[in-house]
Amino acid sequence: YSIISGQLPSGLSLNPTTGLLSGTTSQVGTYYLTLQVNTATWTYAQHSFVLSVVTPPQITSTSTATFTHGSWGGFQITVSGMPTPAVSITGALPAGLSFNSGSDMISGTPSTPGTVTVTVTATSAGGSVTQTLSIRIL
Repeated sequence: YSIISGQLPSGLSLNPTTGLLSGTTSQVGTYYLTLQVNTATWTYAQHSFVLSVVTPPQITSTSTATFTHGSWGGFQITVSGMPTPAVSITGALPAGLSFNSGSDMISGTPSTPGTVTVTVTATSAGGSVTQTLSIRIL
């Protein structure tokens, strides 16, 4: 086995006998490779593929959002990971608040004091992670 086009990220290697790709890399990105296999009679086959190195998603915002009853407010959900994770919310938000999935922002004017708990999920090619978010309306 050999790589005839493209390059592996540092830390990964190809076993020329077995064709096994192995190792650990921190070089996030997309790698376009063409492999070739030679047989004992020198015939060969080629195959092109895409290797994606991703990082798992993380939710980096706090687990508590505080709003004031009757006043407009916002809470930014922050995430990290590569590719950028999509954020979703499971559970009902307090009356007057809404979630914008384009900006990952909970905002609005809450109409009732109290505390509500929802689940925030961040999902990407690197996996999925959840966090409980406590929304307090003072």
